[in-house]
Amino acid sequence: MERELVWKQVYRAIRTISRMVPQNHAGQGHPDIYPTWVIAACWFWSCLWHQPLCAAMLTLGSRRSRRLYRELGFDLPEHIPGLSTVCRRMQRPDFALTLDAINRCLIDQLLGAGSCTTLISDSSPLDIPMFSHDAQARLGHHGHFGYRYHTLVTHDRVILVHEAVPSNQQELSVFPRLVERAGGLGIKCRYLAADIGYDSENAHRKTRECLGGMLVAPINNRGGTPAFTRTPLRKAMWQEWRTPEVRQARRKRTQVERVYSVLKGPLGMDSLPRHIRGLHRVRCFLEADTILYHGYLLGKRDKHAA
Repeated sequence: MERELVWKQVYRAIRTISRMVPQNHAGQGHPDIYPTWVIAACWFWSCLWHQPLCAAMLTLGSRRSRRLYRELGFDLPEHIPGLSTVCRRMQRPDFALTLDAINRCLIDQLLGAGSCTTLISDSSPLDIPMFSHDAQARLGHHGHFGYRYHTLVTHDRVILVHEAVPSNQQELSVFPRLVERAGGLGIKCRYLAADIGYDSENAHRKTRECLGGMLVAPINNRGGTPAFTRTPLRKAMWQEWRTPEVRQARRKRTQVERVYSVLKGPLGMDSLPRHIRGLHRVRCFLEADTILYHGYLLGKRDKHAA
């Protein structure tokens, strides 16, 4: 992965959001010395190089290192806060709002004016060692211990919404929240492709209500012959299962595997790093990795355009 291209896109989005989102704390006490976008940049730097935050802050705090990285094409903030300041500020709501705004900025650049005809939903495990003392990690399906990353992506491999939960939570418990969040952002689609684990009448209904489209998932017989007497939406989908439009939507489901191959390959998200433990920190890490992934897509697109 060409990290300078990824960082260029992400840092440009950070500076764009810094001019649009208020960056000063509105609560009691003294105003913030460092704006929120600087805190976000420090966290992105840590995730980009797969370093603990303490190691990343040592690099950013060194004038010699910053000068070297600027010569290599990495833009960096002029003034860097201390480690304790970054850790404290990451707990505040404005930090999460800034990360979300940066992600939406990159998504808007990737999608442009195009419409999402087909969406894909899937999840991927994020394993940690079984002897870990993480009290929020759980043992889930296929013996995976840790957390699970649930995503809703477009057929162009853009991650629209995502959520990290402990591994013991099944896809059908997270899927309605993803669909509702996507619908709240004004996203519409014609088809939503998923695997057999998403087959349920409630998932079909949520997809129709929130996204205005049809869920395309293989029928899970659950040990018997499907009668569809109380599942009219599943029946309607099965009647169109072999139509050319639905078959094309089914073929696009493999795009989500390509998304995970980039996340787990160049971005190094095959398992959680040793310094990422606890659900809050896992979600911050995955939000940053998702933003870096979108920066990777933008950098790749600009490189091909050149």
